[in-house]
Amino acid sequence: APLAWLGDAIAIKDPTAAVFRRQGGANMLIVGQREDLGASLLAMSITSLAAGYDPHPGGGLGRAARFVLFEPAIAEEKPDILLATLATHLPHDVEVVGRLGVAEACESLAAEVQRRIDEQVLDGEAVFVIVRDLGRFRELRKSDGDFGFSMGDKKAGPADNFLTVLRDGPAVGIHSIIWCDSLTNLQRTFDRNALKEFELRVLFQMSGSDSSQL
Repeated sequence: APLAWLGDAIAIKDPTAAVFRRQGGANMLIVGQREDLGASLLAMSITSLAAGYDPHPGGGLGRAARFVLFEPAIAEEKPDILLATLATHLPHDVEVVGRLGVAEACESLAAEVQRRIDEQVLDGEAVFVIVRDLGRFRELRKSDGDFGFSMGDKKAGPADNFLTVLRDGPAVGIHSIIWCDSLTNLQRTFDRNALKEFELRVLFQMSGSDSSQL
């Protein structure tokens, strides 16, 4: 299974890594207010995952992967930790999505998840969805008025499609890695059931109350 290396362990053991197996819940959530550390963890995850995959399908490693990076425009104010610049140094396919492209990207990802489920594609290329600063993507926030169900043939919105990716994506090789700055912003986007889709969690220093909820 692919590994995302996160850093040295305090104890005498191997460096800490997140393992992305093709099973439900294999998504990673990073929560904490240090933007530089959040961006660093995302960058290390992207780089280490890319190192385990061949950028060319059918190449020497025999496994292909691509990345979909959601990064808000506000990140451009700090070019030293702009993840989009990392994409230029990787030979892999990296799609950078800003706020204007959220709806289309989520719809495409959800359609790919459904296609793999319908066609029983269990060995397709790995897709890693990276979201930097979740709180800035208002399009991904849950609707407060639908009470968790939809009426009629209402078309799924970005939030609905993104939830589909979180829930059904890992089993068919589509995993999500998300950094959010606070529990408050996290709860604006996901309800309690959605948070269950993150079995891999990295928490920065926070209050005891926030820590217990996460």
